[in-house]
Amino acid sequence: MKKQFSVLASILFCTLHCLGQEGIKNALSNFPTLKKDSTVSIMILGTFHFNFSENSSDFKGEDNFDIYTDRRQKEVLMLIEKIKQFKPTKIAVEMMLSDQLIMDSLFKAYSIGAWKLGRNEVYQIGFRLANELSLNGVSCVDTRPVQIEVDTTITDWELYSKQRNELEKWEAYNEPNNQTNTYIENLRSRMTIIDYLVFLNSEMVKRRYKQFFLTGLVDVGAGDTYIGADLTGYWYRRNTRIFSNIKKLVVSGNERILVIYGNSHAWVLEELFEASPEFSILKIDGIIK
Repeated sequence: MKKQFSVLASILFCTLHCLGQEGIKNALSNFPTLKKDSTVSIMILGTFHFNFSENSSDFKGEDNFDIYTDRRQKEVLMLIEKIKQFKPTKIAVEMMLSDQLIMDSLFKAYSIGAWKLGRNEVYQIGFRLANELSLNGVSCVDTRPVQIEVDTTITDWELYSKQRNELEKWEAYNEPNNQTNTYIENLRSRMTIIDYLVFLNSEMVKRRYKQFFLTGLVDVGAGDTYIGADLTGYWYRRNTRIFSNIKKLVVSGNERILVIYGNSHAWVLEELFEASPEFSILKIDGIIK
């Protein structure tokens, strides 16, 4: 009798479980979808700053790269040929919105041979590519909102953290940040531009940059000033604004937008575009490898 009851109980459990699984499947299959007016192709090229003097990150590294050498000029031309396969209709670059008229003027001068390209990757990659594809230039999409929530008067984070008895939190960010960036910077002089960019845009490197925003520094001031959390929040805030500026470039469902930005932006911009049903992301390494 007990054996029969056990068998019946097992059958009932399996039946209910199967019904439950079927219910979940039906619930998911009937889940409301977001309306897609168009699917715009996006390709994000996370890059380093070709002009060392314009590097404003917290890690400076060594000035071990000169884009004007014959070797580097040949490499950048090879890069242009590869990116042309994507056939972008718009090129979004890391220049402030307010610089658009200046960029338009420089591009016009370059296109008629009246201006030599500057060192910046916007010129070396963006201008060259736009000119070869007969585009009207590049689109400035950068913005730097005021850091309202963050105490921008802090010039020594180590001292600030020490005074708050949170030095371990700061070191959990600072030491691996310096170690990783030193490693990355040292590779730059030894690799070709294409290989280096493939490396910078790898999932491993993008994940590491994301981890820096969520490790150590984000914990400084937790439960009190939240100064570390606010800095991480600021990065999302800035990049969400960049994302919205890029969206404004879309005028048709056939757009193919190339985004050229510092590689520390790549992971968060990629997250934002992947979450938007209006866009389809194409990985850069599929083009430039």
